[in-house]
Amino acid sequence: FDTMVESVARDYKAPMHGAIADVIGLIRPQATRCELDLHASCLLGACWYFAINRPFLEKMGSCSLSECARFDGMTRHVARFGLAGVGCEPEVVERAIEAAMKVDGVSG
Repeated sequence: FDTMVESVARDYKAPMHGAIADVIGLIRPQATRCELDLHASCLLGACWYFAINRPFLEKMGSCSLSECARFDGMTRHVARFGLAGVGCEPEVVERAIEAAMKVDGVSG
């Protein structure tokens, strides 16, 4: 079991965590590596919460990731929450979300 956990951490989670911490470093260049790691962990935790708990959330009726509008709403919520958490002003957050949606070919 330990070997599997080590493999997933090394090959999957560490690269994703590092990339997110690096992007947050662009937003908060004054942040320490410890702060960047904490921000990355919180953002990934929010994403993993929805992914891991999807069946339970859908049974409770609070979220259906198979519906595009609900998925879009969830991604916008996580983005707003995460960007606000790293100190971005609301107008910057909204511009970033709209720009990301255009890149992904999503309207609205």
